Amino acid sequence: MGMEDMIRDAALAAFRDALKPLEQKVDAIQQRLDAMEPPDSGDVMTTSEVASEMRCTMAAVRKFMAEGKLKFFIPPGQTQRKTRRAWVNEFIERRAASSMGQ
Repeated sequence: MGMEDMIRDAALAAFRDALKPLEQKVDAIQQRLDAMEPPDSGDVMTTSEVASEMRCTMAAVRKFMAEGKLKFFIPPGQTQRKTRRAWVNEFIERRAASSMGQ
């Protein structure tokens, strides 16, 4: 292997290493974008609807969202948090399982 090959290989390795953090950021952004896909209208719930269904306060729902326990999204051009029924069901199932000691 010549000197030019060694330099090229070292440069490629450095380039790949430099790209890793960017790839991780792209993956994180993609996950957030996936959560923002327009769901079916019957699938979307407001914090008020979630609070009513779970028999808790809207503040509690917002707290669960802020703590990352309940997934949510903010539709483009809006300011209010929304969630999906499936995410609420998952959250309820996790809480039930943890309260039963499973």
